[in-house]
Amino acid sequence: MCGAGSQVFVAGEYVLAIDGSTCRPKAIWARETYPAGFLADAVSGRLYCACSEPDVISMFDGRHAVLIATAPCGNYPTAMCLNTVDNKLYVACVDFCRDDTGGVGTICVLDAAADTLLTEMPLYRSSPFLVFDPDHDVLYSNNDNYVQIKVIDGKRNCVTDSFTFDEEPRALIYNAARQRLYYVGADEVISIIPGSHGAHNCIYAGTDLQCCCLNSSGTRLYVGDRTVDSVYAIDCERETLVGATGVSGHPAELAYDSRRNRLYCESDE
Repeated sequence: MCGAGSQVFVAGEYVLAIDGSTCRPKAIWARETYPAGFLADAVSGRLYCACSEPDVISMFDGRHAVLIATAPCGNYPTAMCLNTVDNKLYVACVDFCRDDTGGVGTICVLDAAADTLLTEMPLYRSSPFLVFDPDHDVLYSNNDNYVQIKVIDGKRNCVTDSFTFDEEPRALIYNAARQRLYYVGADEVISIIPGSHGAHNCIYAGTDLQCCCLNSSGTRLYVGDRTVDSVYAIDCERETLVGATGVSGHPAELAYDSRRNRLYCESDE
């Protein structure tokens, strides 16, 4: 789920656009089947959708909920992020045909202006998370079922560093307002200073954390807990838990609407 313009886009078997004013369905795209994820560009108003059948990146006009272009990518895209400094789109893919133990991963690097493939970077496994840090022009990536986070140079498209934790992340997100990388584990959020090889602070919350998102000012981080059906609010300045809200079903995705100051929670029940 992702917000773009006045629309909220939801990925299920197809792509669905919901009008943010009326909370009613506005459009549906049947060809963009089994979407793997969304990415919104606040500057251009574009919304990128990674689809696994067919293996393409679909570009939408987020303000008007219109499909404007598609671009091919590697097999089974699993994650995306936009490099706003060098105007590149990164797409993590996995080829299960080449490895029965979990697939061989790659990161496809596309020119975001021309919608063309620039290069491919090999990975050990698939990457469920890609996060861009515009302050240092680096990309953070982790391998599936692996506790290592790789640091990728945004200009040279190569791995320059890595660091590890005790468990694989449930989610990753970068807060440009605070210049922090947040690593969401099962029961804690770890705040990381870019360039350091350790936790800056650990914020304990919940028992089965699953998803997260930031508000537009970067002052609040929201984290969903599947076990107790709650969304926790974390003060990013003090890095402390400040509240919890009960929700219906198990939180699977979170999206923030800056225009209406609303938080949308998608349940998997």
